[in-house]
Amino acid sequence: MAQSNAQPNVLFVLIDDLNDYVTQLKGYPGLKTPNLDKFVKTSVNFKKAYCAAPVCNPSRAAMLSGIAPYHSGIYDNDNRIVDSKVLDSAVFLPELFKNNGYTTLTRGKIFHTDPAKAKYDAMWDVKAGKGNYGPNAGVRNVPRELKAPPMFNYAEWTGPESDHTDNVTAETISAQLKQTYTKPFLWRQVYTNPITHGRPPNVFLICTR
Repeated sequence: MAQSNAQPNVLFVLIDDLNDYVTQLKGYPGLKTPNLDKFVKTSVNFKKAYCAAPVCNPSRAAMLSGIAPYHSGIYDNDNRIVDSKVLDSAVFLPELFKNNGYTTLTRGKIFHTDPAKAKYDAMWDVKAGKGNYGPNAGVRNVPRELKAPPMFNYAEWTGPESDHTDNVTAETISAQLKQTYTKPFLWRQVYTNPITHGRPPNVFLICTR
Protein backbone atom coordinates (compact mmCIF):
# COMPACT_ATOMS: atom_id res chain seq x y z
CA MET A 1 0.00 0.00 0.00
CA ALA A 2 2.99 2.30 -0.26
CA GLN A 3 2.46 5.81 -1.56
CA SER A 4 4.72 8.64 -2.65
CA ASN A 5 3.59 11.42 -0.29
CA ALA A 6 2.29 12.11 3.20
CA GLN A 7 -1.41 12.22 2.33
CA PRO A 8 -3.22 9.39 4.14
CA ASN A 9 -4.93 6.52 2.39
CA VAL A 10 -8.68 6.44 3.02
CA LEU A 11 -10.75 3.26 3.27
CA PHE A 12 -14.42 4.26 3.25
CA VAL A 13 -16.65 1.37 4.38
CA LEU A 14 -20.43 1.61 4.08
CA ILE A 15 -22.72 -1.11 5.45
CA ASP A 16 -26.28 -1.03 4.19
CA ASP A 17 -28.93 -0.72 6.94
CA LEU A 18 -26.44 -1.38 9.74
CA ASN A 19 -28.23 1.14 11.96
CA ASP A 20 -27.10 0.60 15.57
CA TYR A 21 -26.82 -3.18 15.30
CA VAL A 22 -23.35 -3.38 16.84
CA THR A 23 -22.30 -4.75 20.22
CA GLN A 24 -20.61 -1.55 21.34
CA LEU A 25 -23.84 0.47 21.27
CA LYS A 26 -25.46 -2.07 23.62
CA GLY A 27 -28.95 -1.80 22.17
CA TYR A 28 -29.42 -5.46 21.29
CA PRO A 29 -28.15 -7.92 23.97
CA GLY A 30 -28.17 -10.99 21.67
CA LEU A 31 -26.15 -9.33 18.93
CA LYS A 32 -22.48 -10.15 18.43
CA THR A 33 -20.17 -8.15 16.16
CA PRO A 34 -16.64 -9.29 17.17
CA ASN A 35 -14.78 -7.79 14.23
CA LEU A 36 -16.39 -4.39 14.68
CA ASP A 37 -15.60 -4.64 18.41
CA LYS A 38 -11.91 -5.06 17.56
CA PHE A 39 -12.07 -2.12 15.18
CA VAL A 40 -13.68 0.15 17.79
CA LYS A 41 -10.65 -0.33 20.08
CA THR A 42 -8.42 1.40 17.51
CA SER A 43 -10.87 4.02 16.25
CA VAL A 44 -13.07 6.93 17.23
CA ASN A 45 -16.64 5.84 17.90
CA PHE A 46 -19.26 8.51 17.15
CA LYS A 47 -22.44 7.64 19.05
CA LYS A 48 -24.46 10.60 17.78
CA ALA A 49 -24.01 10.51 14.02
CA TYR A 50 -27.24 11.19 12.15
CA CYS A 51 -28.13 10.63 8.52
CA ALA A 52 -29.66 13.38 6.38
CA ALA A 53 -32.71 11.27 5.56
CA PRO A 54 -34.07 7.85 6.64
CA VAL A 55 -34.20 6.63 3.03
CA CYS A 56 -31.38 5.23 0.90
CA ASN A 57 -31.29 7.62 -2.06
CA PRO A 58 -31.44 11.02 -0.30
CA SER A 59 -29.16 9.82 2.49
CA ARG A 60 -26.43 8.70 0.07
CA ALA A 61 -26.81 11.75 -2.15
CA ALA A 62 -26.43 14.07 0.85
CA MET A 63 -23.48 12.19 2.32
CA LEU A 64 -21.59 12.16 -0.98
CA SER A 65 -22.37 15.75 -1.97
CA GLY A 66 -22.68 17.57 1.35
CA ILE A 67 -26.00 18.96 0.10
CA ALA A 68 -29.15 18.36 2.18
CA PRO A 69 -32.32 16.94 0.59
CA TYR A 70 -34.19 20.23 0.95
CA HIS A 71 -31.59 21.86 -1.30
CA SER A 72 -31.05 19.02 -3.78
CA GLY A 73 -34.68 17.98 -4.14
CA ILE A 74 -33.74 14.33 -3.54
CA TYR A 75 -36.30 13.23 -0.95
CA ASP A 76 -37.10 9.64 -1.87
CA ASN A 77 -35.70 6.65 -3.72
CA ASP A 78 -37.50 7.48 -6.96
CA ASN A 79 -35.96 10.97 -7.21
CA ARG A 80 -33.04 10.80 -9.65
CA ILE A 81 -29.76 12.59 -9.04
CA VAL A 82 -29.49 13.39 -12.76
CA ASP A 83 -32.69 15.42 -12.48
CA SER A 84 -31.33 17.68 -9.75
CA LYS A 85 -29.81 20.89 -11.12
CA VAL A 86 -28.16 21.48 -7.76
CA LEU A 87 -26.40 18.12 -7.77
CA ASP A 88 -25.51 18.41 -11.44
CA SER A 89 -22.97 21.10 -10.52
CA ALA A 90 -21.98 19.57 -7.18
CA VAL A 91 -18.55 18.10 -6.48
CA PHE A 92 -19.09 14.64 -5.03
CA LEU A 93 -16.73 13.16 -2.46
CA PRO A 94 -14.82 10.89 -4.89
CA GLU A 95 -14.36 13.86 -7.24
CA LEU A 96 -12.98 15.95 -4.38
CA PHE A 97 -10.43 13.29 -3.56
CA LYS A 98 -9.48 12.75 -7.19
CA ASN A 99 -9.08 16.50 -7.75
CA ASN A 100 -6.59 16.51 -4.86
CA GLY A 101 -4.30 13.83 -6.22
CA TYR A 102 -5.94 10.63 -5.00
CA THR A 103 -6.48 7.38 -6.85
CA THR A 104 -10.18 6.56 -6.46
CA LEU A 105 -11.49 3.01 -6.36
CA THR A 106 -14.96 1.62 -5.71
CA ARG A 107 -16.79 -1.63 -5.15
CA GLY A 108 -20.46 -2.05 -4.25
CA LYS A 109 -23.51 0.20 -4.28
CA ILE A 110 -22.29 3.78 -3.99
CA PHE A 111 -25.26 5.87 -5.07
CA HIS A 112 -28.87 4.73 -5.15
CA THR A 113 -29.40 6.66 -8.38
CA ASP A 114 -26.20 7.56 -10.20
CA PRO A 115 -25.08 10.97 -11.47
CA ALA A 116 -24.75 11.38 -15.23
CA LYS A 117 -22.69 8.52 -16.67
CA ALA A 118 -19.80 10.70 -17.82
CA LYS A 119 -19.57 12.34 -14.40
CA TYR A 120 -19.79 9.01 -12.58
CA ASP A 121 -17.19 7.32 -14.79
CA ALA A 122 -14.77 10.23 -14.43
CA MET A 123 -14.80 10.20 -10.62
CA TRP A 124 -13.34 6.69 -10.38
CA ASP A 125 -9.99 5.31 -11.51
CA VAL A 126 -11.06 1.74 -10.74
CA LYS A 127 -14.64 0.46 -10.76
CA ALA A 128 -14.68 -3.06 -9.35
CA GLY A 129 -18.40 -3.73 -9.77
CA LYS A 130 -21.54 -2.75 -7.90
CA GLY A 131 -22.45 -6.12 -6.43
CA ASN A 132 -26.11 -6.99 -5.87
CA TYR A 133 -28.73 -7.82 -3.26
CA GLY A 134 -30.08 -11.06 -4.64
CA PRO A 135 -31.46 -13.48 -4.80
CA ASN A 136 -34.26 -12.20 -2.59
CA ALA A 137 -36.21 -14.47 -0.27
CA GLY A 138 -38.80 -16.45 -2.19
CA VAL A 139 -41.35 -16.52 0.65
CA ARG A 140 -42.37 -14.13 3.40
CA ASN A 141 -40.47 -15.07 6.58
CA VAL A 142 -41.43 -12.13 8.78
CA PRO A 143 -44.21 -13.05 11.27
CA ARG A 144 -47.61 -11.74 10.21
CA GLU A 145 -48.15 -9.97 13.51
CA LEU A 146 -45.24 -7.66 12.74
CA LYS A 147 -46.27 -4.69 10.64
CA ALA A 148 -43.36 -4.38 8.26
CA PRO A 149 -42.98 -2.97 4.75
CA PRO A 150 -42.99 -5.49 1.88
CA MET A 151 -39.22 -5.26 1.38
CA PHE A 152 -38.57 -6.17 5.02
CA ASN A 153 -37.80 -9.86 4.83
CA TYR A 154 -34.99 -12.31 5.35
CA ALA A 155 -33.77 -15.75 4.34
CA GLU A 156 -30.63 -17.82 4.71
CA TRP A 157 -28.07 -17.69 1.91
CA THR A 158 -27.95 -21.21 0.50
CA GLY A 159 -25.07 -20.89 -1.96
CA PRO A 160 -21.33 -21.16 -1.24
CA GLU A 161 -20.16 -18.38 1.08
CA SER A 162 -17.45 -17.57 -1.47
CA ASP A 163 -20.17 -16.58 -3.96
CA HIS A 164 -21.98 -14.22 -1.62
CA THR A 165 -21.77 -10.64 -2.91
CA ASP A 166 -20.32 -9.31 0.36
CA ASN A 167 -17.63 -12.00 0.36
CA VAL A 168 -16.75 -11.09 -3.23
CA THR A 169 -16.50 -7.44 -2.14
CA ALA A 170 -14.20 -8.31 0.76
CA GLU A 171 -11.94 -10.46 -1.42
CA THR A 172 -11.82 -7.77 -4.10
CA ILE A 173 -10.78 -5.12 -1.59
CA SER A 174 -8.23 -7.42 0.05
CA ALA A 175 -6.55 -8.08 -3.31
CA GLN A 176 -6.50 -4.40 -4.24
CA LEU A 177 -5.03 -3.35 -0.87
CA LYS A 178 -2.06 -5.66 -1.46
CA GLN A 179 -1.10 -3.66 -4.54
CA THR A 180 1.38 -0.79 -4.51
CA TYR A 181 0.05 2.68 -5.27
CA THR A 182 2.12 5.67 -6.33
CA LYS A 183 -0.55 8.07 -5.07
CA PRO A 184 -2.73 8.03 -1.96
CA PHE A 185 -6.03 6.25 -2.49
CA LEU A 186 -9.68 6.52 -1.60
CA TRP A 187 -11.12 2.99 -1.53
CA ARG A 188 -14.87 3.04 -1.09
CA GLN A 189 -16.50 -0.32 -0.42
CA VAL A 190 -20.12 -1.12 0.33
CA TYR A 191 -21.56 -4.22 1.98
CA THR A 192 -25.20 -5.05 1.26
CA ASN A 193 -26.04 -6.95 4.43
CA PRO A 194 -27.73 -6.40 6.85
CA ILE A 195 -30.07 -4.86 4.28
CA THR A 196 -33.70 -5.34 5.34
CA HIS A 197 -34.31 -7.90 2.58
CA GLY A 198 -30.86 -9.49 2.62
CA ARG A 199 -29.72 -13.10 2.69
CA PRO A 200 -26.63 -13.38 4.89
CA PRO A 201 -24.71 -16.68 5.13
CA ASN A 202 -26.07 -18.89 7.92
CA VAL A 203 -22.87 -18.59 9.96
CA PHE A 204 -23.70 -14.95 10.66
CA LEU A 205 -27.25 -15.77 11.68
CA ILE A 206 -25.94 -18.36 14.13
CA CYS A 207 -23.65 -15.79 15.73
CA THR A 208 -26.62 -13.66 16.71
CA ARG A 209 -28.48 -16.38 18.57
